[in-house]
Amino acid sequence: MFTTAMKSHTLSWIAGSVMALATLIVAIPGPSLASTESLAAVFPPWWPQARVIQAAARAGNLMDAGAWPSVAVLEFTDEGLPGRLRATGAWLVLDAATIGCASTTD
Repeated sequence: MFTTAMKSHTLSWIAGSVMALATLIVAIPGPSLASTESLAAVFPPWWPQARVIQAAARAGNLMDAGAWPSVAVLEFTDEGLPGRLRATGAWLVLDAATIGCASTTD
């Protein structure tokens, strides 16, 4: 009986944590893209890199894979790109140069 109650409590805690994380991710505002040349899209870390690249390429012009297998770098071509990336599964969309995924040009 104690084991069942403990499992139930643990599952409730995990479910609550997942819901809180999902809420936090959705609530993060989009990046300021005024002078952005490229975007870094962060996909779920358990996705294989091939899936990340396929999803990113469906959304826009893929420039490179990121340092981590769950990151893809895309050319910023239009304001709809962040939305398309999120629709293909990206958790975060950031200015690639700001996080070191692309070189800046002056």
